[in-house]
Amino acid sequence: MALVALLLVSFLLMNYTNLRGGNWSIHPDDHEAYLIGRNLKETGSLTVSIPLNEVLEEPLFTPAGTTFSKGRVVPTRAYGLFFVCAIGMFLGEQGPFYLIPLFGLVLLIFLYMLVALVMDEKKALIATALLALSAPFLYWNNMLFSNIPGCALLVVGLYFLARIAYGGDGRFRWYLLCAVSFALTIWMRYEYALIIVWLFPIILLNRRSFKLWKTVAAILILILALSPILLLNTMIYKKPLASGYVESTQTQEKNSSAETENTGGIGSGIRDIFMRAGQNLLRPYFSKMYKDAYTFIFEPFPMLVLAGIIGILLMLLAGGSQRSFAVAMLLVMAFWSYYICTGVYYYPDSYVASSYARHLLIIYMLLAIGAPVLIERVGDVIGRNAYRALITFFIIAFLAMQITTLMVGSRGLEAHADQKAGFRRVNDIANGLPENAVIVAPFYSKVIVGKNVITSGPIEAKDQPERIEKLIGYIRELLEGGYDVYIMEASWYHPFYLDLPTHIRRGNDDIGVQEITVYTTANGIDWLFRVYLEEGFQEK
Repeated sequence: MALVALLLVSFLLMNYTNLRGGNWSIHPDDHEAYLIGRNLKETGSLTVSIPLNEVLEEPLFTPAGTTFSKGRVVPTRAYGLFFVCAIGMFLGEQGPFYLIPLFGLVLLIFLYMLVALVMDEKKALIATALLALSAPFLYWNNMLFSNIPGCALLVVGLYFLARIAYGGDGRFRWYLLCAVSFALTIWMRYEYALIIVWLFPIILLNRRSFKLWKTVAAILILILALSPILLLNTMIYKKPLASGYVESTQTQEKNSSAETENTGGIGSGIRDIFMRAGQNLLRPYFSKMYKDAYTFIFEPFPMLVLAGIIGILLMLLAGGSQRSFAVAMLLVMAFWSYYICTGVYYYPDSYVASSYARHLLIIYMLLAIGAPVLIERVGDVIGRNAYRALITFFIIAFLAMQITTLMVGSRGLEAHADQKAGFRRVNDIANGLPENAVIVAPFYSKVIVGKNVITSGPIEAKDQPERIEKLIGYIRELLEGGYDVYIMEASWYHPFYLDLPTHIRRGNDDIGVQEITVYTTANGIDWLFRVYLEEGFQEK
C-alpha cells in the first residue's frame, strides 16, 4: 500500500506541467524531439524537407535543435526519443509529453523490484522513495528529454540481468529481455553504452549463474538490435558512426543550397563519445571534476551522498549477491561522475534546471539504492520504534526540501509551467497566420512547430549590423516572391533580440512594418509584426 501511494504521488508530480495544461517545448533539444517525432509520424521520415531552403542562398529555415546537411534538415541526437514522440502523436499533439512520465513510472517500479531482488523489500521501498521524491527526477519527468526514458530502460535491463545473476532463474527469456532493454537504452542515449560496459562485474563475479551460449546469444541480439542505428546513420549522415550531435557552436559552410553541410564534426558523432571517455581518463581534469561534483552532486544532496556511499561500502563488506552489485555501482558512479563532471553543460542559477541534473540522474539513483543500507543499519542500533520515527522524519524532511527546490524560484517547475504555457500561446499565434507565412523568430524558433520559421540571421555575416542587413535583404526577397512575412521577437531576451522593425523602418523605403497584435508570455510582453512591400514597390 505504501508503494502504491508513493508511486501515485510521484506520478502526479511527474505530470505537473501536463495537469497544468499547455505543456510545450522550452529548449532546442525538446523542440527537435517534438518536430522530428511529428514528421516521422506524418511522413515516415527522420529528415525534414523544407523547400524554402532552396529559395534563399542560405539554409535559414533550419528548425531549432536540428542541423542542415546535404540539402536536408536532419536530426542531431539519438533516434530513440523521436520514435517515442511519433508514437505519442497518436494520442494527440500533447501525447509525447505524457509518455515521459510513463517511463518515469516504469523506472520506479523496476527500481523497486531490482532492489528487492538484490536486498529486500524494505530497502527497496526506501530507495524508491528517495528517487521518486527527488527534485531532479520529478523536474525532468516534466520535460521532453531522453534522459528519463534512457534511465528507465537501463534499470529494466539491469533488473533482467539481476534475475539471472541473483535470482537463480537462467531461462533464456531473461537474456533476451536484458539484451533488448540495453539495446533500447542505447537507442535513447548513445553514451549509456559506457554505463552498460561497467556492469561487467555482475557477470564476472556471478559467472556460474550465466550460461555461455545464452550470454553469447544475448550479445549477438544486442548487436543486431543496434545495427539499424548504423544503417540510419549511413542513410542520413553518409557515415555509420556519425551523428548530427556536434558542438553547441556550429559552423556551416555554404557551397550551394544542395551541398551546404555542417562542418563542426558531423562525421564524428558516436565515435567521439567513446574517444572523449578515453581521453578524459588519460588526461584527468580533477579540478573541474571536483568543482562540478561538489556543485551538482554533493551540495544538493549532502546527506544522501554520505548515506549512499557508506551504504554501498557496507554492501561491499556484506558479501554474497550484494558484493558484485556494489562493485558495479561503485565503478559506474566513479566513471559516470568523472565523465559528466569533466564535460561542459549548460547550467543556470538553479541546479535542478541544469543539464548536469538530468545527466547525473543515474548517480542520484545509485545513491538512493545505497542509502537504505546505512539507514537500516542505524535502525538496528536505535531500536524499532526510534527507527520508524527516524524514517518518517527523514522522508517528510526530504520531501519538503525537494518540493521546495522543485517548485520555487525563477527556474522552478511552477515558473517553467507558466513559461511553457506562454510558449504554447506563441505557437498557437504563429499557426493562426496564413498558410504561406514566413516568420522571423530568432528566439521563438524553438517553440514554433508547423510553420516556416527563420531561426537565425545569415550564417556568413561577420557582425550584427551585417547580419541584420542581409536578413532584411532576405525578407525583401521573400516578399517579392509572394510570401507573407511576420516578425515575432522576444524583446525581453537580449542575446537573440535584433529589433528588426526599427531597422526595417530606418532606411528601407520599399518595406513597411505593421503591428498586428500584442501578446504576453510568462517573461513579458511581445508584439507580432507584419512586413509588407510599400505601394509602388509591389511586384506587378
